[in-house]
Amino acid sequence: MISVTRPFTKRTLNIIRQILRSEDGVSSFQGASNNHVFSKDRPPGDASVLVPFCNINGIPGILLEARAHSLRSHSGEISFPGGRVDESDPTLESAALRETAEELLIRSECVEILGNFGPPIPNQNGSYLVWPFVGYVHRDPFTLTQLSDDEELPSLHLDEINRLASKDEVAEVFHLPLSALLSPTLVKRRLFRNETPYSCIDVTDLLSPQVRPSPTSSSPEVELRNDGSTTNTLRSNCSGRIEIWGLTGWYLTILMRRLLPDYRL
Repeated sequence: MISVTRPFTKRTLNIIRQILRSEDGVSSFQGASNNHVFSKDRPPGDASVLVPFCNINGIPGILLEARAHSLRSHSGEISFPGGRVDESDPTLESAALRETAEELLIRSECVEILGNFGPPIPNQNGSYLVWPFVGYVHRDPFTLTQLSDDEELPSLHLDEINRLASKDEVAEVFHLPLSALLSPTLVKRRLFRNETPYSCIDVTDLLSPQVRPSPTSSSPEVELRNDGSTTNTLRSNCSGRIEIWGLTGWYLTILMRRLLPDYRL
């Protein structure tokens, strides 16, 4: 299918697009994303997230955020860019792109949407659905016509993304290499909402020392929790490590099962 070590190319993006299109049971999701999101069936207030693939230093992976502790919800957690749909958003996809631009200052014209996957999952109290989209973040989309199908797509500059990211919403942006998703030392088996097995990924060593937890900040909870602090030090699990868990971990698990034939829980 796709390589976890070779950089993304135009051919890779086409493969991902074809896999997402070929999945059964997503046609209703695609219809919802292409039409206006606000209908009698779906009230305003749902959320959209973007799974942003990219190359960093020639390594294929996914951009993720460590959310600032100043946020009212999901503070101190690892997440995809995204958020609640506004009345001004014509589609779910538009909402994901707008939120990505607001949080990471990545322009929508730099994001090539490759598809979506599902089903969309409700938030923990069931008050709204979260709709995941998959995209590729180009450094310069206007040079694509000059590349062959198998040429490496230009890498993003992670330092530049962190410099431009919204400090009010994001403590740090980091790159999760695809190879980490197959690492037995980083991937741990958990139960999603105490029911279904999924993968949590240890990303402690991918974060800068400034946002890693101090030795005294670990929590007896396995999941990251808001401690009420206004600093951008992240809460850790009971082992003092920072994991991708919850809905972000669930969506990564679902997506990787489709894209990587060697992906196993």
